[in-house]
Amino acid sequence: MTIVNGIPFDELYTMEVYQLRETGEFSDLSVSVNETELKLHKFPMISKSGYFRQLPQDQDVVTIDNFPGGVTTFNMVADFCYNIDIKITKENVLLLRCAAEVLKMTSPTNLIEITDKYINDMMTSAKLSRSINTVVDLLTQACSLGDVAEKAGVTNTCIEAMVDTLVRTTIYSPSISRFGITRRENECLEKVEKLPFEIFLLVLKKARDQDVSSTLLAKLVQRYIAKLLHIEDEKAEPSDKDSGHEEEEVDASIEVQTNDTSTAQEDFIKIEQLNESDTESNNTGAVNEQSTNNDSKESKAKDTVEPNVNHLVESILSEVPENTPFSDVVSTDWAARVLNVAGSFDGKCRDMLIKLASQTLHKFKSDDLIKLEPTLMIEVMESAKNNLNLPPAVVCRVVDDYLLGIAQAGAFSVEVFVTVAKLVPDEDRVNCDILYDAMETLLKTDQISITDEERTALHKMVDFSKVNEKTLQKAFVTKVVPCEYVTKAAIDLCAKLREELANAKSLIKIQDRELREISMGSYTLDASLGINDISIKDKDVYDIERRTPDHTPISPYSSSKSSYSSRHSPRVSPSASTFQIAHGYAEPRLLAGFDSADPYRSTSGISSTAYSYLYGHKKYPRY
Repeated sequence: MTIVNGIPFDELYTMEVYQLRETGEFSDLSVSVNETELKLHKFPMISKSGYFRQLPQDQDVVTIDNFPGGVTTFNMVADFCYNIDIKITKENVLLLRCAAEVLKMTSPTNLIEITDKYINDMMTSAKLSRSINTVVDLLTQACSLGDVAEKAGVTNTCIEAMVDTLVRTTIYSPSISRFGITRRENECLEKVEKLPFEIFLLVLKKARDQDVSSTLLAKLVQRYIAKLLHIEDEKAEPSDKDSGHEEEEVDASIEVQTNDTSTAQEDFIKIEQLNESDTESNNTGAVNEQSTNNDSKESKAKDTVEPNVNHLVESILSEVPENTPFSDVVSTDWAARVLNVAGSFDGKCRDMLIKLASQTLHKFKSDDLIKLEPTLMIEVMESAKNNLNLPPAVVCRVVDDYLLGIAQAGAFSVEVFVTVAKLVPDEDRVNCDILYDAMETLLKTDQISITDEERTALHKMVDFSKVNEKTLQKAFVTKVVPCEYVTKAAIDLCAKLREELANAKSLIKIQDRELREISMGSYTLDASLGINDISIKDKDVYDIERRTPDHTPISPYSSSKSSYSSRHSPRVSPSASTFQIAHGYAEPRLLAGFDSADPYRSTSGISSTAYSYLYGHKKYPRY
C-alpha cells in the first residue's frame, strides 16, 4: 500500500478539496495575513481569485497587509474558494465584498456577484420597510473600511439607499413626535451624526438634491454642527428608544451552497466587532461631564473646538438651501450656545452661524438673551433685520428685553446700553415702557458709575410721549428722571385725550346729522311694491309705521293722527330701499351696508341710530 505523507493513497484519492482545507495536508502556498500565517493550496485559490492567479507560478509565500476584516474574513474567503459553505449576514457582507474586491473574485457566480446581490436585496428590503437603521449601519461600516469600500462602490450604494429611505420615511411614516420629527427620523439622526465628515457631506448633498423634507434636512445639519461644536441641547427631544416603537430589523441571513455533496459548516465564525474609535476620534477633547453652570459649558465648548472646525461648519452650511427652516427645529438654548461659540470664529463661518441662530430670534426669552455678548447681540440683530425682514415690533421686543436683562445684571456700560438701544429706530417704536424700565434699572444700579452726561443721554433715549399712564406714574414716584420729562409727557397725554374726545364729539354730530337727513328727506315709493307714486316732500311727513304704547301696529295709510306716534315714532322719509327695510322686504344690514363683524359700525355712511330704527320696524308687516 502506497503511503503519501502518512495518508494511504486510496484515501487521498477520495478526499474532497474541503478536507484538504481542514487538514492543511499537501499545502503548496503560505499566506501571511496581518502577520498570521495560513497553509493553503494554490489550485483552489487560483480557481476563484484573480489576485492569486496573477502571482508568479514559483511564488509559494504571499503577504497581505491591511486585509478588510483581518484573518477572520480571509478565512471565510478561503473557505469559499475550497467550496465550503459560508454564512453571509448583514454584519459581514461588506467585509466579504471588500475582501472579494481585494482578491479580484470577479468571475460569474463568484463572491463579488454573490455579495453584490445580497447587498442589493438588503437595500431594497430597507427601502420598502423604511428601515433606516439597517442602511445607516451599513454606511457606517462602509466608512470604516475606507478606500476599498469606495472602490467597490458600496459606499455610494449605501448613501443612495439612505437618501431614498429618508425620502420614503418622510413621506410615509406616521409616527410624528411633538418636535415635528418622526421616531424613525430621530433614530436615523442619532446614527448619521456619527458619520465621518466627508461621508456626511455626501449624504447632505444627495438629500438636498432629492425630495428629503426641508425640516429633516435642517435637523441633520443642526445635529451634526452640534457634534462638531460639542454643543448639547438641553431642550432636545427625548430619546424614542423607550417609546415602544422599535422597528423590526430586516431579516438578512442566507446560506450560500457551493457544493451539494458537502455538508455545511456547523459552526459560524463570528465576525469581530468593528472598532468605532475612528468615527469617534473627532470627539477628542469633548466635554464628558455636564456642568450645571451654562457659562462653564460654553467656555468648555470653546476650548474643545478643533482648529479647523470653522472650515467644516462653513462647508456644511454652504450646501444648505437658503429657505431651510432652522427656526422649526433649533431651540433658543442651542442657538445661544452656537452664538457664543461663533464668537471665537472669524470670517464667513461666523456670519453663517449668526444668520442661522438669528432665525430663532423671535423665540428668544430674556434668560436666553442675556447669555449673548453685546457686540454679538448687535451682529445678530443686524443679521435678522437684513435677512429675515422681522417686523419692527419683534425687533423692538427683543432689544428691550435684552436691555432690561443687561441692566439688571449691571455688567455693561452706559455706552453699550445706548448702542444696543439704537438698534431700533425711534419711528419703529410703538411704546417705550420696557425701555424705560431698563433705563430706570440701570440708573438705580450701584455696580457701575454713571456720569451726568451719561445720565442725560439715557433720559433723552426714552420718548416719554410713547409711555402709558402707569409708567408715567412710576417715573413721577421714583424721581429717576427730571420732572420736566414727566410734566411734558403728561401735557402731551392730556392733549392726546382732548383730541380723542373732540373726535368722538365730531363723530356723534355726524351721526346725528345723518339721522336728520334720513328723517327730513324725500322719497318715492317703488311701484313694484304695489304702491302708486306717493311723493312726500319737506314737512309733509309720511309715517311709514306707527305704534301705540301697547305696540299695536297702525296702518301707515290711516288718517288718524296719534299723538304717541308723532312724539315717539321718528318721522322718516326713506328712500325706496329704506321703505323695503321698514316693511320687511329686505335685510337692513345688507342695504345699510353694516359690517357683519360689528353691527354698530356702518360701511355705507348710515348711522347706527338710523339702523336701529329701521331694524326695529322690520318685523312689523304693513297693512
